[in-house]
Formats: sequence, C-alpha cells, structure tokens
Amino acid sequence: MRGLATRLVSIGVGAPLLLVILWKGGWPLAVLLGLLGAVAWWEMEKLGLTGAAASPRSCLGYLAAGVMPAVALRWGPGVLWLAGLTCVILLGIVAKRYPFRTAWVLLSFPHLLLIRQQPRGWAWVILLMAMVWGYDAGGYLFGLRWGRRRMCPDISPGKTWEGAAGGLLTSGLAAGLWAAAARMSHAAMVLWPPVVLVGQLGDLYESWLKRRAGVKDSSQLIPGHGGVLDRFDSLMTAAPVYYLLQEALQAWGMLG
Repeated sequence: MRGLATRLVSIGVGAPLLLVILWKGGWPLAVLLGLLGAVAWWEMEKLGLTGAAASPRSCLGYLAAGVMPAVALRWGPGVLWLAGLTCVILLGIVAKRYPFRTAWVLLSFPHLLLIRQQPRGWAWVILLMAMVWGYDAGGYLFGLRWGRRRMCPDISPGKTWEGAAGGLLTSGLAAGLWAAAARMSHAAMVLWPPVVLVGQLGDLYESWLKRRAGVKDSSQLIPGHGGVLDRFDSLMTAAPVYYLLQEALQAWGMLG
C-alpha cells in the first residue's frame, strides 16, 4: 500500500499543475510538452533504447523532442509531420537511431497540443486522459486486488486479465462521465475502444523496451510512477491516433 500512497501523492502534486497548464494552452503547454519530450528522449538514450551508443550527434534528439510542440503550435500538423519525418531520417542516418522509436518520442507529445488547439480542446484532451489513465488506474487497482491470470508474463508480468477488465470498466466510466459533464457529443465515445486498445499496446511496447534493457522503470523522476515513459507511454501512443480519428469524425459531421 505504500506504493499506492506514493502514487497518489505524486498525482495530487502533478495533476493540478498539469490541468492549469492545459487550461492555459498555447506556449505554456508547448513548453511543458517540450520538456516531457526531451526527458523521454533522455530516458530512451539512458537505457540504450534508441539505437547506437550515445554520441554528440544523438543530442539532435533532445533538440528535436523539445522543439516539436512549438512547431505544432506555430505551424500546425502538416509542418509538424514533415519536420518529424525529416528529423527521424536525419537521426537515423547521422546517429543510427531506430526510426519507429524516434518517431514515437518526437511526435507523440505534439499531438496533445494539436488536440488542445481545436475548439474546446481542453475538454478533448481531458477526455483522452480519462480514457487512457482511467484504464491505467482501473487496471492497477483491479489487478492489485483480484489479479490472478497474467496477460503477458514475458513482457509485463504485473498485467492480468482481471486488471484489464477492470481497466475497461473504469476507463469507460470515467470517459462517459466526463463527456456528459462537459456536454460533448455522444459520438465522442466512438473514440474509446480504439484509443484504449492503442494506449495499452503502447504500454506493452514500453514494457518490452524495458525488458530488453533489463530495468523495471525508465527512470525515478516521478515517485511511485517511475519515469516520463512509464507514466505517459499509453498517452504518447494514443494521442496521434485519437487526433486523427477525431479529425475524421469531425470531417464526417459526427461531432456536430
């Protein structure tokens, strides 16, 4: 229970700050997301997960991760994707970095800013967090209390089918309550199944990376949670998918 208490303290300190910056949006959010991206790149480099050994050329990753949210804010999705692809290619050539892992770190956080920039964007970002972190919280608590059958013992021994079922329940409940409270379109819940699925694939992917590195956590920066990758892995993976699906639903006139 000490671990749960530590988690709750970290949430109590970090959540209000995150919500305030999310409400402000714009440059404060771009700076925060840039910092998170740079720390995520540092964690990947520290664990040796980005590719070849660290070198001065790999420092380009820190710069790219830190700047990408500002690119998204200033020039929008088209320039972001072009800049991201360029950086992935350059880091692959000059620093021997793995393309998918590089793209995952560089392009995930900026999509949160793209979502925030839309009309009522703060509500859409919170809905995404309710879906992803509602699953994480339910999976952890239900797995802690009733978990018996392991889901992926070779990748993430702590995950159980009972926790997954509990995560789906809490995720749907949290997302549904927020959508109702914020008076969002009922069609918004169409995003829930694919977003939760992709988010958990991201969680398993990060767990697989840590298994390869032989560590339990990506770092110890967030007490009770581990590192930025540990806390944001699901959100990082789900954010681009959520954004693209939301844009598609908007184009089809399903969101009003």
